[in-house]
Amino acid sequence: FGQRVVLMFPNNLGASVVRSEFSYGGENGLYELAVIRRTDSDEREWVITYDTPITNDVEGWLTPEGVLDLLAQIEALPARTPLDWQAYAAAREARLAMLLGHPE
Repeated sequence: FGQRVVLMFPNNLGASVVRSEFSYGGENGLYELAVIRRTDSDEREWVITYDTPITNDVEGWLTPEGVLDLLAQIEALPARTPLDWQAYAAAREARLAMLLGHPE
């Protein structure tokens, strides 16, 4: 499949870093990074999150230096618990519904 490393930081966020023929930039030896968040107290349970100031998508075509820069940004974000993420997602959905003219 290629290479994959999952890193988790004390703030309950982390990164999945991939380089393969199927990843963005992998055919050129570059890396793809997804910001992830812990779903519970077990570090092995995580999901990709699209709700950070760093990115709202997967970042591709990254050099090793680009990966290290994003990892430092992820580690510096404020901590959120899984319950914080649920409340954040619910508030975001409510704001989106209001913007689209579909208040709940």
